Amino acid sequence: WVREAGRVLGGQGGDVVACQQSHCVGSMEVHQGGTILYGQGNFIVDYAGHGPLGSRGLGLVLTFRPGQPAEVALHPIEQVPGGSGVRRSSGAGAEATLALLREQSEVLADPARYAQVWRSYCAERRAGFLTRLFGFGLWLQRLNRRGWLFRHLTRADRRRIHNLVSCESHREARRTSLDGMIDRADPREGGRG
Repeated sequence: WVREAGRVLGGQGGDVVACQQSHCVGSMEVHQGGTILYGQGNFIVDYAGHGPLGSRGLGLVLTFRPGQPAEVALHPIEQVPGGSGVRRSSGAGAEATLALLREQSEVLADPARYAQVWRSYCAERRAGFLTRLFGFGLWLQRLNRRGWLFRHLTRADRRRIHNLVSCESHREARRTSLDGMIDRADPREGGRG
């Protein structure tokens, strides 16, 4: 959906669309004359879960000239080890970041390969993603690394859960309901008002 949103914005005349959230360098494409960058990296938080990818990023320099598409210059940057802030990468680190962007952009440009890579990514992390959905604690998450707990779900259970998260109306209703639970003041849960 992020790609669809980026393309809509680019199609409406956006010269540059920069998407965030992935906490790592993503990919880039040019669509209808606009440059779309899917992920610049992680600059604010120390995101150890992404290993070395969590400390790399891309700084953007945009140059606008009347009547021309914006020029986009990418500058690899990295978090300052043991400190705060970012600095410009150089040498092998800078090239590795740009090579990663190129490789991931090539995957994005090939719809079949992109779909296959996405399915593989989700399959490798299925237990972690779904364990969190069910609210399992740390020990149950570890126990479920190989999907052991999910084997106890019936086919009807899996179909019901799939419908709950796939149907836009159901998903939006549950999200709004959860928003209400989070926002509701409940002294027993330490809720906020």
